[in-house]
Amino acid sequence: MSRKAHNALDAPWIPVLCRDRKVEHVGIRDALVNAHLYTGVAESSPTVLVSIYRLLLAVLNRAAGDGDRAKWYGATLPQEAIDQYCVRWRDRFWLFHPDRPFMQVPLLAPDAEE
Repeated sequence: MSRKAHNALDAPWIPVLCRDRKVEHVGIRDALVNAHLYTGVAESSPTVLVSIYRLLLAVLNRAAGDGDRAKWYGATLPQEAIDQYCVRWRDRFWLFHPDRPFMQVPLLAPDAEE
């Protein structure tokens, strides 16, 4: 069975609410780099909403490290640091990676041996 390649950094899967009240889907990188263009994540399920924000914050924390977070208030997030992180760890964000699928448990795959 062939699965379509899907990298969570780039593939549009996060629903965001734009300033013009339209919903757009973006990847992790765009959600962070262009966060100043959105008013929030447009998800109606509270558990999914919290999960998406938690993932975005985890990626941002890993990308930006312990920098001066106070300067981000009212400004854009550190695009260079986010881009460097995305380049370095891109291989870890493939949804159907054969060895390290992103946020998946290989043992739960339908073709896994029991």
